[in-house]
Amino acid sequence: NTSETLAEAIEAAQDGETITLVDDVIIDSLLTLSGEEMDITIDLDGHTLTSTIAGTGGSIDLTDGASLTVMDGIIEANECEKTNYSVVYIDTGCSFTLDQVTFNSTGTPLAPAGDAAQVNVRNGSVINAGAYCVATNAGKTDNYNVDINLENSEFNASSAVFLNVPGTLNMDNCV
Repeated sequence: NTSETLAEAIEAAQDGETITLVDDVIIDSLLTLSGEEMDITIDLDGHTLTSTIAGTGGSIDLTDGASLTVMDGIIEANECEKTNYSVVYIDTGCSFTLDQVTFNSTGTPLAPAGDAAQVNVRNGSVINAGAYCVATNAGKTDNYNVDINLENSEFNASSAVFLNVPGTLNMDNCV
């Protein structure tokens, strides 16, 4: 199937499917993936996914156990007004994976929050961030017990990881 927008493709996707970009794509409104039966992959296929959402960030939101893998391309999210604004929010029980992706942002690209919220960055991914590449929020105990796995990747920011809640951080062969 083909879709006119990434939001339409995500809405039409079934559990376990891969959405493959055929061109560069611009996100101008929040993309939300929700539900335990929603485990999809976005194959950038060498293309660039650009968020033009200004202000507080918030380009992708994973809720209710959703899982998203983004692979093989570039993500640009350089409209965040403050460096601590998150671009991808990973809620309780959700999982977000970057696999061979360069992620450039003036904000904080990845924000896991909640019990068993998982972030995986692997296979030569590079994150360039305004403040933190991956950051948690100790604002409430519901944000505790995150799982962050970083391997064979590069992180460039004031601080690569800001982990201020109980949780697990695994780093292997990272710069």
